[in-house]
Amino acid sequence: MPKCLSYCFSLFLLFSLLLAPPSSAAEPPKPIGPRIKIEPPSIDFGTIDTNESVTKTVRVTNTGDQTLETEEVCCGMVINQWRRKIAPGESVDFPILLDPNRLSPGPYQGSRTIRSNDAGQLHSRIEVLAFNRPLVYIQPPVIQFGTVPAGKEGTAIMTIASRDKDVEVRSIETGHSLITVRPLDANMVVAHNPNFPGHQQWEFTLSKNAPTGSLPSTAKLVLLARHPDHPNDPPQKIELTASIIAHVQGRVAAEPRFIRVAQTFHGEPFTERILVSSVSGPFKITSCKIVESTLPGVSARTEPLEDGELKRHYLILEGKGGDTPGMFRGYVEVSTDIPNESPLRIQFNGFVRAKPATSPIVP
Repeated sequence: MPKCLSYCFSLFLLFSLLLAPPSSAAEPPKPIGPRIKIEPPSIDFGTIDTNESVTKTVRVTNTGDQTLETEEVCCGMVINQWRRKIAPGESVDFPILLDPNRLSPGPYQGSRTIRSNDAGQLHSRIEVLAFNRPLVYIQPPVIQFGTVPAGKEGTAIMTIASRDKDVEVRSIETGHSLITVRPLDANMVVAHNPNFPGHQQWEFTLSKNAPTGSLPSTAKLVLLARHPDHPNDPPQKIELTASIIAHVQGRVAAEPRFIRVAQTFHGEPFTERILVSSVSGPFKITSCKIVESTLPGVSARTEPLEDGELKRHYLILEGKGGDTPGMFRGYVEVSTDIPNESPLRIQFNGFVRAKPATSPIVP
């Protein structure tokens, strides 16, 4: 009897295996998406003792299984040379450029930010190190007059420092007839850094006849300086450029001075407003128009503030986020009925973002 039971049990197992449904095939691996890998993660330029820009490279590799999209972000703006699509397994070398003329002398520690579609690492940082010891530098790197009342002169001081005590300034051109420049008395200038014994100061003057509004310009410098390590070599010709920023304040001003679109998404409308006011009494706005815009369809209009005095008006900027993500900017020009008042030019900027993905509602 036990043998019979054992035989029946064996037959039962055999039929169970034959009648069982076939096992499902192994599921294919799930895609991991794009993955960014940056080598090296930091760049050390060492000592930079020249005024020439220097470049090193980093290698960006896509270790994922979908296309990697990258772009460099600097101060909220996208730099096009880093906008690339990298196939799975592909590597691309990207330049890291360092301009010593934009750095203060001494140690420098900064970074470059790379934005990508790697879901686990949307922003990657590359550390950048250097010790800047240029032959010549200017301070401050941006010549700022600040806000100058209309009808008044404005002044700003620029310092030129060099490792060559006999540095020669061949020319300084401002590119604007309303901005003049002259050297200050050498006997009044003291070199504070012994490593830069060549020390000069130049005074920039903004004419009292400058029109109201922003007056951007540049100063182009041509200098001759000998490298202290090679005193017998002929002097090097060095060309530097400094930005000049001035704002002539008229009787009408914007509060704040520019329009910032905090955030907008593809296809969604946005509205921002600021105040345009007068310090001299009631006024009317005769014209309000967009004179430049990288985002199509932006419009501007004004509304008087209901205070009964017509000293303040709302400036309203309206538009819709475009199809392409990225920075946009432009200018609004506002004219008034105030005699001899130049049109007020107001900058606007913002950033269009892709709409965030929404999760499905699970009942």
